[in-house]
Amino acid sequence: IGIGSGADCDGQILVTTDLWATSPDYIPRHVQPNMQVPIEMRQAVGDWMKSFKTAEAQELKRD
Repeated sequence: IGIGSGADCDGQILVTTDLWATSPDYIPRHVQPNMQVPIEMRQAVGDWMKSFKTAEAQELKRD
């Protein structure tokens, strides 16, 4: 069993950071990402932060 070990390997482990292409400067040859997960992750976190800050501001106005 290996990580991208080639034809002589009996099994392979696919690491999610490789599959999702979340390593900044490296995508292994044995992985073909089909989505831009890092971009979507940043967007999701940004959206969450905005909603959290908005909710926090609204809570402060109530006090």
